[in-house]
Amino acid sequence: VPFETIEVNPLTKAELSSEPLSGEYKKVPVALIDGVEQINGSDEIIQRVMDMPRTVSFLEANGLHGERFQDSEWRTFAAVDLAQLLYPNICGSLGDSYRAFGYVNNVDSFSRMQQISVQYLGMLAMYMAAAKVKKRIGITDERTALSEALGRFERDGLQGGRLQFSSGLDKPDLGDLAVFGVLRSVRGLDAHDFAIKSRPGPLKDWYAKMVGETR
Repeated sequence: VPFETIEVNPLTKAELSSEPLSGEYKKVPVALIDGVEQINGSDEIIQRVMDMPRTVSFLEANGLHGERFQDSEWRTFAAVDLAQLLYPNICGSLGDSYRAFGYVNNVDSFSRMQQISVQYLGMLAMYMAAAKVKKRIGITDERTALSEALGRFERDGLQGGRLQFSSGLDKPDLGDLAVFGVLRSVRGLDAHDFAIKSRPGPLKDWYAKMVGETR
């Protein structure tokens, strides 16, 4: 499905109030389909894309059925467990948090003043929030907690490397895509290198296969 990405200023969120968006929903992601239909939230966007005739045709042509493709515990794992564990892993120190906001320097639609304010104010906000997340989910060592979570995916999802994908097929399902998407979102940061390159186990090979499948 072809798409265009628009970066949202995390401080002002002004882009979410610009027409043709309604301005009532202040979170990301938001999808605008065919320039008129606004879909709010990851799960809702995924479901809308899954219902598109072109998606149904693609899945059927590859021997995948919609329910089998979507129904995966690893989709929930990615959204609930992995995503919140990555938060303190990318913002556990002020330096890490600063680097996490480095992407704003490549957003041409932001002025230089916006880039600076987002990086420095965002750095402080996310650093303080990361400590609260660690307390809420009951962890003290974010790297160990992340490694244990990824180990569970390797052990139970990939069967210790015996499976190419957690789908159990020769093609990934939505669970694989969800886990991959969360990990891919932090590429260029130390947490990504730790998860993919530094740890032993089958995750590195699986990740390389996912890169190939999503090109």
